[in-house]
Parts: sequence; structure tokens; C-alpha cells
Amino acid sequence: MLIASKGQPPRPSIDKGLFISIILLMTVATFKGADGIRSGYDDAIVAMVTHPIAGMLRNYGQYILFPLLGVTFAYEFFIKNTLRFKFDFLSFLIIMLPVYVFARVVVQYPDTASKYGLGAVIIMAICAYFASCRSRLSGHEMIFSVVMALAAFSVGLVALNVLSYATGYGFLNRNPRFYGSSTHPNFLGVQMAVCLMSLFALWSIGGRWPRIVAAVCMLACLFLIVLTGSRTAIIVVLFGAYGAFWQNFSPRLKAVAALFAIVAVVGALSSESILSLDAYNRGSDGNTRSEAWSYLYDRVSEKPLLGFGIMEGYSENSILRGWATFGIMFPILLMTVTLLAAYQYAGTSRLPIASRPYAGIPKGILWGLLAGSVFEGYLADAFSFSWIVFVVAMILSSDVPRTMTESARRTLIGALGRPAAGRPPVGRMPPMGVRRPGVRQFTR
Repeated sequence: MLIASKGQPPRPSIDKGLFISIILLMTVATFKGADGIRSGYDDAIVAMVTHPIAGMLRNYGQYILFPLLGVTFAYEFFIKNTLRFKFDFLSFLIIMLPVYVFARVVVQYPDTASKYGLGAVIIMAICAYFASCRSRLSGHEMIFSVVMALAAFSVGLVALNVLSYATGYGFLNRNPRFYGSSTHPNFLGVQMAVCLMSLFALWSIGGRWPRIVAAVCMLACLFLIVLTGSRTAIIVVLFGAYGAFWQNFSPRLKAVAALFAIVAVVGALSSESILSLDAYNRGSDGNTRSEAWSYLYDRVSEKPLLGFGIMEGYSENSILRGWATFGIMFPILLMTVTLLAAYQYAGTSRLPIASRPYAGIPKGILWGLLAGSVFEGYLADAFSFSWIVFVVAMILSSDVPRTMTESARRTLIGALGRPAAGRPPVGRMPPMGVRRPGVRQFTR
């Protein structure tokens, strides 16, 4: 069902089930518990500086939200869609990655394999859920519902972090970087980068109040990114914006944007502060990645085929972190699914849906998080906000090409329903004795 607003091209309606499921999924992934703290501080100190709402979601939310998410998935599978699925090859490859990770860990460290098993089950459920929705929803409806759900979730997450800052929460001791509702400033920075792109989709649909809410929240996102001091977040935003809208750029503008992105990366890795703010000050040596990359490279060199089976030390690169932990199959599978998703997105720049700004947001999220994964290890997580939204962005790459066949089908149906002048509709024969215009009559 298409909805047309004044001055705007027709856009699909929001599927309520998919919309609610994405919000629940992102909430669970964001507040999955305090086990992911890697800040060097005690859990009790982190709990003291976390806003009570965020602390409640982290401590108890998973016991409420996980069952709700399971109910929504079950309703889609068994009641709403009666076990109809429309899988694609990309979904099977995505499922293979966490399944391999779980198999690799359980062989050597069965005691620590439970979280990877849970991560594999969640990824399988997500792929199955999207395959079920794909059998009854158009590509436009899938993309629009997911993007609007991400935008709605972003409004709530930004509001929670602004509330944390306004009430004095979110800072640890004398650390000038803002932790907010997350367990590390870099985690929050990447979350705000994704929220910024999602909120632009809300702004792009038009309407007075959606644009006001989106504009205020986007300004808040930028402010929070600066507070976190996350240089990775800046890279995610820049590459995400370039990936989302490059098809609308002129060749000259593409070159300028690429040059600006390169300058931003060099600035993020420089030893000097990006801005004259304490949050971006890393001391005398601002290059905090070289040592981490060197350590991970040495770990990979020791066991390149099977890895160590357990994560230790640095994690500032997704490929090297996953390779050092799970072996060479991890980078092979990860790059295969990523390149396949990128290829599917690249072939859709001339489709009608590409003219809608919200349609480019999943592609922007994919490119932004892929660029940021060079500096952070979130793509090797078992279950986290960044990994889950990356998976969702890859899955949606299969729905953009579907809009081409759907558009062609609607055009064909419209053409069949509009007979040419002087001709009867298709499937209806002219009355006996009446000549059909333009058709030569033969008699014996």
C-alpha cells in the first residue's frame, strides 16, 4: 500500500510487526548487559555513573525484551505468515558466519561458547524473520519499515543520552569522554553515528513535526559524538553519508567528498587532537591504533588457520580481531557476505527507489560501519548493536533489487488495464460482426 503526501512522491506504508520487531531488536542489542565492559573500570563504578533508566534496561531489559521479541517472531512465523519463507543466498552466507564462529569456539573452549551460540541463534532468527516478511511485503515496504524503526529507536536513544548528560550521568571519574548509556565512549559514538543517518531518513520523508524532531535529534547526535571523543564515529558518519548518497553526487562532488573523507581519516589517526577538546586528547601519542594492529597481526601470524579460539588483548580491528580469534575462515566469510551485499547495492543506483533519500540509509550504514571496522572490532562481536544493525543492512541489500521487478510488474499491470484507443480490453473479444480496428479480416 502506497501513501502519497502533498509535494512528496508516493511512499510505502509501515508494517507494524516489522517496525516493532526492529525496535525491540535494537534495544536488546544496545542494552544486552554489562558483560561487554572493556573500559578498565569496575562494573560497580560504571553502574554508579549510568543513568537509572539505562541501568534498568541493561540489568533487567533482556529478561523482558527477549521474550517480547520471541513472541513477535513467532507471531510472524506461525500466525501472520503461516511458515512461508523467501530465503536468498546472502542470508544463508550470513548464517554460516556465526555458526562457524560457534563451532570454532565450542571445540576448544566449550565453557565460553554459550554467548556465541546465542549470537548464532539470534542471527538465524533475524534472517528467518526477514525471509518470512519478504514473502508478503514488497521491497519498498521492507526498507521503509526498517529505516523508520531505526529512526524511532534513534529518537529514544538520543533522548536517553541527552537526559543522562543533563542530569550529570555518563562520566567516569576524571575521564573527559562521555560514556552515556553505553559501556565505552567508542560504543556510544558508533551508535550515535548510526542514529544520525537513521534520523536523516525521518527528516527526508517531509512533514513539519517529523522534520523538527529529526533536526533536533540530529543536532543532539552531533553534540554527543563530540562528547564521546570517538574518532571512529566521525569516520562512520563520513563514509556512511558518502555511501548513502554517492549516486546523487556529480563526479566533481564525488572527488571532493572522497578527498574530505581521506583528510578526516588522516586527522582521526594523527597524533594531534582533532578538536581543541579534552575528549579527543589521547596524550603525547594520539595514534592509539598502531600498537593494537601490531599486536593483532602478531596473534594472526602465530595461528593463521584456526586462531586462538578466545579473545584477548586489543580489539581495534574487526578483521584482525576475528582472524586472530576464529581463524582464517572468519575474514573469508565476512568479506564474502559484505562484498555480495555491496555488489547488490551498487547495481541499484539507477532504480526508481534510489531517488528516495531514505532508501540509501541501509547502504550508508553498511559502508559506514565497514569503514569504522578498520578501527574497532565490533564486527567480530557475538551480539552487539553495531553487529546486528550491520547484519540488517546486509539483508536489506536483497530487497532493493526487488523494487525493480515490482515497479515493472505494476507498469505491466497498468498497461494491461488501459487498452489502446479503439481496441477492446485484453481478454475481451469484440462482438460478432464488429471489425477490430487495425486487424485484417479473412474469409474463405
